[in-house]
Amino acid sequence: MLNRIIFVYLDIIIYSRSLKEHIHHARAVLQHLLQKYLYMKVEKCEFYILCTNYVGLILLAASIQMDSECIMVVKDWPHPESSKQLQQFLGFANFDLCVYKEECEEMSGPLQCTHALTHTHSHTLSFRRHSVIMAFNGTWKVDRSENYDKFMEQMGINLVKRKLAAHDNLKITLEQDGDKFHVKEVSTFRTLELDFTLGVAFEYSLADGTELSGSWVMEGDVLKGTFDRKDNSKTLTTVRKIVGDELVQSYNYEGVEATRIFKRA
Repeated sequence: MLNRIIFVYLDIIIYSRSLKEHIHHARAVLQHLLQKYLYMKVEKCEFYILCTNYVGLILLAASIQMDSECIMVVKDWPHPESSKQLQQFLGFANFDLCVYKEECEEMSGPLQCTHALTHTHSHTLSFRRHSVIMAFNGTWKVDRSENYDKFMEQMGINLVKRKLAAHDNLKITLEQDGDKFHVKEVSTFRTLELDFTLGVAFEYSLADGTELSGSWVMEGDVLKGTFDRKDNSKTLTTVRKIVGDELVQSYNYEGVEATRIFKRA
């Protein structure tokens, strides 16, 4: 009986070639359910119909059509901003592709490429380039700092340099292409340009001359950097994230934290 005259997935679909045959099939299915003490609510059932909506599909006597409401859901789906949101979209869209393989052939390629973005960290980063990471792109000018002097003191920077650094008028320009970044820093002390790749170690020096080695990674919508000082091997961590229309960069060294807030220039 199963998959011969009925199909079961969430609901029970009974299909027949004629009304006479259908009455016989419906009676047989209902009798079988009764024997297993399974009951249905009549108000939720449809009998002797030529068209019905079933899990987003319009079932007709000679064909299957896509539900226009489901098409609108796909068209109006919000732009995914995380791997999880992308997986939710693919879970919805892939069902239609499985049913309408020929009709959706031109879409299957792009969706397969999109599906690959959910498998590896690097592909996820490539996907997020079009959403979260792109938010970092642009030129940012320091607007204010919090506990920055204490942080620099803990770093061993002398008083004169700390006073100058408090008014460095730092501008940071971030340009991102996939997992590669180009950074330009302009301040009253220097102009520096550098390139780095997410997850790949590189060397960097602070404005006071302190030399570091480390890397940046992307965790969610946050850039996190971990750097070791070459002179004493102690670790400096830093985080960049977008909060509203501001770029917030926080630092931590030997338990002392500081924050610098940037606005778009």
